[in-house]
Amino acid sequence: MLLFRGCANLCAALAALVFADVAHADVRVWPSFTGIGCTGTLQACIDASAAGDTVVIGADDPLFPDAYTAIDESLTIVRGITLRAGDGIDAAFAPGRGIRIVSSGADPFDATLERLQLRRARIYVDHGSSSAATYLLDRVRIRDAGDGDACAIDFNGSGSGDPHFIAGDGDLGFERPRTTSNAAICASHASGSWRVDVFRNRIVAARGALFAGISIGGPVGGNVVIDANQVRGIDLVRGITVSHGAGAASTIRVQNNAIAGQSIPGLGADEWAIRAAVANAAVFVVNNTTAYNARGVAVVAVGGGNSGRVANNLVAFNTASGLLIDAAGVTNANNLAFGNGADFFTPGPGTVVADPLLGGRDDLRTRAGSPARGAGSNADAPAFPLGPTFDADGELRIVNGTVDIGAFEKNADYAVVERADASNTSGNVTAITSLAGLLGTNEALQLTPIASPGVASASLAANLGVYLESTAPVAWAVFAENLGALPLTRRYAVLAALDGRERYVHATTLANVVNTFTTLDHPDLNGRPFALAFVTHNWNPDGVGGTYHDHRLGLAYAGARWAIGNQDPTDMPAGLSFNVAIAPAGSPNAFVAGVGASSRAAVPVSHRLLDGNPCAAPSVTRNNGASGASNDVAFALRYRRGGPGAAGGWQIETVGVGTPGFTAGTAFNVMVQGAQANACRDDRIFVDGFDGE
Repeated sequence: MLLFRGCANLCAALAALVFADVAHADVRVWPSFTGIGCTGTLQACIDASAAGDTVVIGADDPLFPDAYTAIDESLTIVRGITLRAGDGIDAAFAPGRGIRIVSSGADPFDATLERLQLRRARIYVDHGSSSAATYLLDRVRIRDAGDGDACAIDFNGSGSGDPHFIAGDGDLGFERPRTTSNAAICASHASGSWRVDVFRNRIVAARGALFAGISIGGPVGGNVVIDANQVRGIDLVRGITVSHGAGAASTIRVQNNAIAGQSIPGLGADEWAIRAAVANAAVFVVNNTTAYNARGVAVVAVGGGNSGRVANNLVAFNTASGLLIDAAGVTNANNLAFGNGADFFTPGPGTVVADPLLGGRDDLRTRAGSPARGAGSNADAPAFPLGPTFDADGELRIVNGTVDIGAFEKNADYAVVERADASNTSGNVTAITSLAGLLGTNEALQLTPIASPGVASASLAANLGVYLESTAPVAWAVFAENLGALPLTRRYAVLAALDGRERYVHATTLANVVNTFTTLDHPDLNGRPFALAFVTHNWNPDGVGGTYHDHRLGLAYAGARWAIGNQDPTDMPAGLSFNVAIAPAGSPNAFVAGVGASSRAAVPVSHRLLDGNPCAAPSVTRNNGASGASNDVAFALRYRRGGPGAAGGWQIETVGVGTPGFTAGTAFNVMVQGAQANACRDDRIFVDGFDGE
């Protein structure tokens, strides 16, 4: 059970998904191995469902559990239901098996697809309803659309009712040579008004495999937000295209997106990495990065009545054209344009013409000394109700006072996977050599064990802490609290938060200790039961002191305050120090993974930065909330490879000899450093631009 706390600037949009009249909704599980639930085809299970019901794919076989369920049938959904993969189950459709959602009539229609995996097929939404409708596609994974399919995710609106189309956190990859002018995500609507939110999708294509990344268009009014998508390929024809012809007024926001690889020769006028062609629209193209394309960013009028802003965009190394603004009423400021074949705009205030010092074609983040850092306009930076929005990696915007130009905001948080070997490990200590030369003496490091092949479960169960091994040069290390030897090949996820997350060192005193707990005091935690914090024992902050604490730790919430608690009955002593890191409010990179109503030995942690990404370095801390329970069970993270056609995924699992399951009703906080997770995954993409799982 995953409880997501953040949704970036789309909180208001997703809050609208309170589906009508689901008080009596049923949950159906398919396939059934017990005779209870859906025993026929998945289509029959869907057909037997009423509006508001949920169909869960993937009751694991109790005799041969493999966390994998194959679906060898195409589906048609004609009433508003939720269809999702079971917790920790890979729901993988056979090649060529797709999903069609069809709405009609006057009844409200709300449909959700969650964590489904398709191959050589598409998801097609046909909105024909005369009533309002919401369609949510959450964490959908598609590998190549079917032959002749125009779009892998295709939304077509023809009904008079106002639709809301949401496609978020998807993973779409294309390897086969295209046979049509295909696209990853398409949306169009012909009448009334609409809302479109397309956010945090990863679109990757091999050479010549994809025509367009995201294509949104129609004459209807409403709101369109295209946020934090990453589109990469070779010989793309179009990256992100938004068109709004004459019709009702519309607001269009294209923000925080990164596009590389739009490079087909002999381009037509419509082919750009980002192109907004508008009439009667307020258009905001802000904080995008388009680099190493044929054409960068174009905002053009196809009719009058426009307004808006083009700001904080990084447009560089586009061989034919860089930045084009040809729309009366649309102003610009603080864009970086460099190394383009030509630019076609009158530079506004704050325009930068200098090498942005990018990491390269495969890494569009800026390097040290980049003139894009801190050179944007805060007034133009994307925002949502809780404050600044998040960048293309899901990391916080406006870190050091002034927003960066481009899709990525630089912070000084580091996340690595440290591996123990003969060069860095002795006795109960493993030096954190992956961050050598990058750390100071006042760090608040977070440490999470990762299960490693060949390492005994009993060794994985040892309680761990961090300590300052040397002040000159600064060196930090992992240590076992029980003084037992740390085996070689052990792995640890290490987070060194600095300015992308709040962090501090908490000291236990007689004033803040009550029995097994020590109460935390921080404005980002006090009175915030939804806050997500992370805790690691620090043996000697700033090199002072040195106290062991061989007890498992967790967080609890009571009386409007968070507290660190021993998970066994031992009282918390004064004189200890704990590193505390706090996820930014609303972060899309932090969430709660719940154990559920029954004890179990593994808790899946599905997330767009973790699924299919074995090189990520997640941070995990026990979160008992207000349950009053403790969870005195050792854990480690493990990456599980997926079955045919499915991405692998992470899980938190019990470790130790004879270890019981995790305590029912408790949970774990999980946080991912987005830049690390995306960059390490990008390093694995083949030279043709496809990860080829």
